[in-house]
Amino acid sequence: MFIRVFAILIVWLLSTTTASAQVNQRSWTPWEQDPTCLISENHFTTPEAKSYGSSAASMILQWYVWGDDFISNVHTSNVYDFTDCFVQVDCGLSRNSAVARYLHEKNIKGVNGMVKPSAEVIAYFSKKPPPEAIKYAAKGVGKCFGADSEGFSLQDLGLVRVDAPLKACKAVRNKISSPWINKAPYKIDKHFSKISEVYTWGSVVGSLIGYNAPLPSKPVESCSVAPAILAPILAEVALSDITSEERAQMEAEAKRLRLTNRTDAERFRGLNGCQIAYSLVYQGINSRDRTVGFISDEAITWALQYEKANLSGLACPVIPDSLSDWVQKQPIALFQAEPDPYTEFRSRKGPGSGSDYNSWVTFAEIWMSRYETQQVASGREGSDCDALLYYTRSDRFRPTNEDNGPSAFVTLSRLSYKSEAGAAMCAFAPVSMVSSARKYYDAEQARKRRAIEDEMKKRQPVIPATLPKQNYLWKNTPSTRCYWAGDTKYGQKNVCFTS
Repeated sequence: MFIRVFAILIVWLLSTTTASAQVNQRSWTPWEQDPTCLISENHFTTPEAKSYGSSAASMILQWYVWGDDFISNVHTSNVYDFTDCFVQVDCGLSRNSAVARYLHEKNIKGVNGMVKPSAEVIAYFSKKPPPEAIKYAAKGVGKCFGADSEGFSLQDLGLVRVDAPLKACKAVRNKISSPWINKAPYKIDKHFSKISEVYTWGSVVGSLIGYNAPLPSKPVESCSVAPAILAPILAEVALSDITSEERAQMEAEAKRLRLTNRTDAERFRGLNGCQIAYSLVYQGINSRDRTVGFISDEAITWALQYEKANLSGLACPVIPDSLSDWVQKQPIALFQAEPDPYTEFRSRKGPGSGSDYNSWVTFAEIWMSRYETQQVASGREGSDCDALLYYTRSDRFRPTNEDNGPSAFVTLSRLSYKSEAGAAMCAFAPVSMVSSARKYYDAEQARKRRAIEDEMKKRQPVIPATLPKQNYLWKNTPSTRCYWAGDTKYGQKNVCFTS
């Protein structure tokens, strides 16, 4: 695999060197394209290929590929926009009256008219397009310029990856074209259709799906990039007016396109040889799509050894020669990196419900296998284990799952709050946390004791003699009033009321 990539790199370097020395000897080669190049191989396969309806951006690309050979053969329907680049539109090119005059005359003469370019025109197109023109063109056609467009990010170019199926590309292109081919109301806003990047994208896609260059040609499967402004429309069109079965097929196709529209550097970024070999064997065992060849018993044995070493934080086992040969023969278009066993293990939530102490010991040992650990005492109240678990479960930490011992243990400690799980975890405590946990725990316990003492002070005993005297029989002291009610033979008669 790596030998093949290295050979391609050598060919690319040699071709680029030759192209720099003599532009008109360049050839259009598939490996020179980035997956984010919108132009397909069938856009133009020879200098004579007629690419109808192309934009100024694709004209600059054709110039880049074929040098001065292309200018005599450019179709007149392409000339109009390209002419403006030398007169009034900033395409990253300097104004040149001779080139503008030649393109104008070619446009006037029509399809069958012969206009011979002057020596000045040939000299102009014998040089490679300047960097400013390449960047301008890349905004319309994507990163199609080999090493000269590697330095551009999609963000620099105002593009995004879409990998939309061809059906969606055609539908959106038709919407963009509707103001020119339909009567109002249009399928898309007329002013939106005239935005430069929208118009250019529609022109390029229309050229790809409307006309085929002479063989050999490469089937157009998707429009891999689009202006950021068009991405939501593409996503909407791709999923609208389709059945659930069609949607599933389209999503599967989009996934396949995302995988195939990658460079080898994108496929294998960050992976070493062991990870690549394991991913291919894993795919062969588990994938139903048969993306790789027959898996031998030797390959399966090695994969099991790799998993065991990976979980234990050990070095990758030696790859047998037969497995190495098998790896380099596998198709890589649909290659996907599988998560290594330890990464997959760290996504778990514990050994399962009802697990006992021994199950948690095994789980915690693997979880903490890549970090320096120590066993801390547990079993009594206020032990170092209690302190450590209290510390890691406190608000002091927010689990981040970073690749270090403290972060790993913080996440582990919160997977279960059972005493047997906690005791198992404390057998693999990160060395750097124990002393900090002890200090934090002791300080928190002291704070709690002080809080209790302060509360008790507020609850002093009550001494009755210190309280104000009150009448507990009546809420208010009663008052009695008496009134004269007449005389009797015994004396005056009184009637009394108590309130």
